[in-house]
Amino acid sequence: MSLFSNQRLTSFIEVCADFLLRRRRLLLWVFLALTVLLAASATRVRLDPGFAKMVPLQHPYMQTFTEYTRAFSGANRIMVNLRWKGEGDVYNKQFLDALRSATDEVFFLPGVERGRVFSLLRRMCATPK
Repeated sequence: MSLFSNQRLTSFIEVCADFLLRRRRLLLWVFLALTVLLAASATRVRLDPGFAKMVPLQHPYMQTFTEYTRAFSGANRIMVNLRWKGEGDVYNKQFLDALRSATDEVFFLPGVERGRVFSLLRRMCATPK
């Protein structure tokens, strides 16, 4: 740094210091008022997180999700549907074996929250005869 620029920097610092020291009470009141105003403003801040606010709703995947959200009641859920196309109702050995197999496959998938797996088979076993 040259001597001239060093002197300019020193004189600038002195001018700023003199300004701040001469007007310190005024600056104190200005900053106190600013603090009060910002604190009052902060009391009106409301946190409102929501799934729909954090995802790009214009994306085709999200449009499909919002279209079927009422039927499937949310994200991170799947529905497995087995249909009986044979004679009679679904209460036969062949269908119930297939239902047990499908339920077990879903139940033992890694990452599945087992307490939230629902199946017709589980309801039949839990219902007293």
